[in-house]
Amino acid sequence: MNISLLDQTIVIVYFLGMIAIGASVASRIRSFDQFIIAGRQLSAPLLICTLVSTYYGLGVLLAGSEISYESGVVNWFFDTAPAYLAALFTGLVLTKKIRRHDVRSIPDIIYAHYGLVPRIFTAAASFIYALPAFSIIGIGGLFHALFGIPFEWGLIFGSIIALCYTLLGGLLAVALTDAVQFLLMASTLAIAAYLGLSQVGGIPEMQRLLPDHFEPTGGRPIALLFVYGLTSLSVLIEPAFYQRIFAARTHRDVVIALSAGVVIWMSYDWVITMLGIGAHAAVEQGLMPAPEHLDQAVSQFVLHVLPTGLKGLFAAGLMAAAMSTIDSYLLICASNIVYDIYQPLAKNKLNDRSLLLWTRVAMFFATIATILLCLYFSNVERLWIFITAILVCTALVPTIAAYYWPNVKRRAGQITTTVGFILVLIYYAWVDLLGAWDEEEIAYIWRGDLFGFSLTLNQDYGILYILPLVILTFLIAQLTPGGKK
Repeated sequence: MNISLLDQTIVIVYFLGMIAIGASVASRIRSFDQFIIAGRQLSAPLLICTLVSTYYGLGVLLAGSEISYESGVVNWFFDTAPAYLAALFTGLVLTKKIRRHDVRSIPDIIYAHYGLVPRIFTAAASFIYALPAFSIIGIGGLFHALFGIPFEWGLIFGSIIALCYTLLGGLLAVALTDAVQFLLMASTLAIAAYLGLSQVGGIPEMQRLLPDHFEPTGGRPIALLFVYGLTSLSVLIEPAFYQRIFAARTHRDVVIALSAGVVIWMSYDWVITMLGIGAHAAVEQGLMPAPEHLDQAVSQFVLHVLPTGLKGLFAAGLMAAAMSTIDSYLLICASNIVYDIYQPLAKNKLNDRSLLLWTRVAMFFATIATILLCLYFSNVERLWIFITAILVCTALVPTIAAYYWPNVKRRAGQITTTVGFILVLIYYAWVDLLGAWDEEEIAYIWRGDLFGFSLTLNQDYGILYILPLVILTFLIAQLTPGGKK
């Protein structure tokens, strides 16, 4: 992509700046609360930056790139728009109830209402969901494009950078670097959209070349569109959202941050969608070769059309998007392992200093688990559907019921979290091991007989079948007489 020394230098300076921020904050970290939830002192401006850049990191760009390149505006109308409503509901309704209790995580909420076993399953689901696989995949590709190093080494090097300043400064360092990353990401993306779309003749020319890409459904199956909508339910129990809610100074700060975030996310998603369609138009016009991996279409398109210097800024913006997600979610993964799983099971409880130490150690194991997940899922859309399915089917119903169902029974949460977590794993393993890849459906499909019925199971549709079963399981356990409340 004709990357110059100036572009490479800009990216290197960015990395050095991120590590410097982490080092400057490290001396202020004295307790586990300061490390995990920034001592509950995040203001609205910092919350806006850290929420926006964390939740809408490189993973959203990769998934949005893939869907919009293939199918167009369906990415905005069906894949992202439902998430805006869920985010507003979280900020305006759930936040006040959540902040009434002295908790640090979603498993904490589950433990208070249902006990230890549901906490373990919820923490395991949160751990899988929070593994920053999208950003690890993206950062490996970026290092390869910018510096010509092998993808695997780029992946490892980028992960080490993110680990460094997160290990040093915790959530406060994450929030401060996210502020820088947010500004860099937003400004470079806006410049890239203006210059990139101009290269292909703007939206009118894109509509002429690719009219189907401007149909709201994009020609995708209705069932898959419904799956997109269901994945947005993960926002109601999004670990990064809850972490920021716990870390905020006041309820008002959270409401302001989430409300502002929705406006920014809507704009961000639309720009990504247009750039994905623009990349497809550029290929049709012969301006650039077809991307080998569709999740890299937007970044390849932008780096192809930007001049020297701006390429480096945009690449730093992409790195910022990746880093802002990797650091935050590694922090959540480590907390799930040490605080939510090990601490309650240990005979000898860890003191504050030990919690801090082992949380930092756990980040290394979370990074390894992320790489393994990346190797298993080659398609970012399928990966997103899986991790949201396991979180939603395990934790959504018992978490919402804990706040809105009077006298909720412990057994309802115990059975529901267990059934949801195990069913998702069984379903995905069943279809993957016994089914086959279908090029037309672009998914693993299992066809066979089960209990006398002829069935066809699409691996990506698991949440359509399992979530209703989870809800039914909860209702039966809750409404059956007996059981502790």
